[in-house]
Amino acid sequence: MNSLTSSIGLAKQTAKGTPAAHGDATWFLVTDQTAGAQPRIQQLPAEMGGGMLPRGTIKTGISGLVASRGIPRPDSMGLLLLGLCGDVTTVAEDPDTTPASGDEYYSHTFKIGADPADVDYFTLFRGVSTDFGETVSDVKVASLVLDMQAVNYVTGEWSAAGIEPTLVPDISSWSPAPDTSAPFVSCVGTVLLEGSETPTTLPVRAATLTVANAQQIDGNFVIGRYTPLDIDVIQRVVTLTYVIQVTSETLYGKLMYDPAGGSTWVPDILNTNSITHLTFKSAEDMAGMTVTPIPYELSVTAAEVTWFAEPISMRGADSVFVRVSGQVVQPGSGDPITLALKNQTTSY
Repeated sequence: MNSLTSSIGLAKQTAKGTPAAHGDATWFLVTDQTAGAQPRIQQLPAEMGGGMLPRGTIKTGISGLVASRGIPRPDSMGLLLLGLCGDVTTVAEDPDTTPASGDEYYSHTFKIGADPADVDYFTLFRGVSTDFGETVSDVKVASLVLDMQAVNYVTGEWSAAGIEPTLVPDISSWSPAPDTSAPFVSCVGTVLLEGSETPTTLPVRAATLTVANAQQIDGNFVIGRYTPLDIDVIQRVVTLTYVIQVTSETLYGKLMYDPAGGSTWVPDILNTNSITHLTFKSAEDMAGMTVTPIPYELSVTAAEVTWFAEPISMRGADSVFVRVSGQVVQPGSGDPITLALKNQTTSY
């Protein structure tokens, strides 16, 4: 068996308990992944008179999981954003306003739904080489991390958990067609920290976006079932992390000491409102965009972010860097986070 002929895909379900078909799956290119069944194992405790070795072990439950890492592609990424946020609005864009000219693309705006805990169910398809595979139904996306390093591709990793894993002995009917849309690259990305009109001139070496839905799984195991009743989303965490080259004390002082620019420590924290903090772009334009080239793009807008700096760490023969973290917090009104994706997928 060869891992280069393996496959992994997701398909949105119409409802819980209704697995999707493999023909509806979006297939991902990944560098490494762990997916499939996750058993719960219980061992008999040590018992007086029982001897030195355990006397018994049993599988008491099972669920499904996936943890995947690679270079994310703009088209398939939308499925993960939908699974994390729960709500999407799609608009067809026509850059030259000529109907049906063949250069249309789509803008998808992902937001947290009216019920923040209500997100879609998916079916996971995992092929082990081309021989056999596994499916996991009633899957919910747990996390997505996008990592932008200087002079590199944007890399990422995502995870999900599901209720019902199933072994598929023959996957010859599967026809995986992985998403090959142009990846994002750091040299055409944008990173902002302060201000809403002017992009930051700060020398950012690395930037990371983390969107995580904390999930309740173990609490959904009940007596009389091997699998959990559901996968509950119980909390959402969104963070931005930048590694910035230190060129003066100004920014560090605002973040660590006083947002107003003073040099004495105060309890106030640097807070920014309603700005686009990160923009990921591809170096390759979408197909058919000849008159007005349009790159694939993902932009992240947070309504309110609180920032803090970690202590400066230094090593010999290197520039001085500071790691700055931003926590997206619940605003007084409006959407806490918006993720806008431009690609050539018609809908999610």
